[in-house]
Amino acid sequence: MRDLAHVASDREIARILNRLKLKTGKDNTWTEGRVRTLRNYQDIPAYSPQEQARTGWLNMAQAAEYLGISPMSVRRLLSAGIIPGKQIVPSAPWIIRKEDLDTEEVKSAVSAIKAGRRSPLPEDPHQIKLDFPSM
Repeated sequence: MRDLAHVASDREIARILNRLKLKTGKDNTWTEGRVRTLRNYQDIPAYSPQEQARTGWLNMAQAAEYLGISPMSVRRLLSAGIIPGKQIVPSAPWIIRKEDLDTEEVKSAVSAIKAGRRSPLPEDPHQIKLDFPSM
């Protein structure tokens, strides 16, 4: 919850928790009010766009807009480890520090994407390789 509050409102956090089929301690679904109550109890600050801009946390869509590429390209760069990011639990939104998008490795990968050159995906050890004789 603490990490999600960097990039999501209480309503969005409730949606995420319900989509993940997570329940409250009393086995209830999450509502905006329940998220707010837990956040206040745990002394977690509420989401604020101004605070998000000050601390530099971005979600995947915001990172894509900042880099000028698609969210799918950002997802691939996250999967390849080129962009460092946090995903609290599987299927939760990615949380990315804006400063991590300004590295040379990220700039190079983004330039390749914009130029139409695809970055090679990480090699899959389970992939069968076909060797064809050269002609």
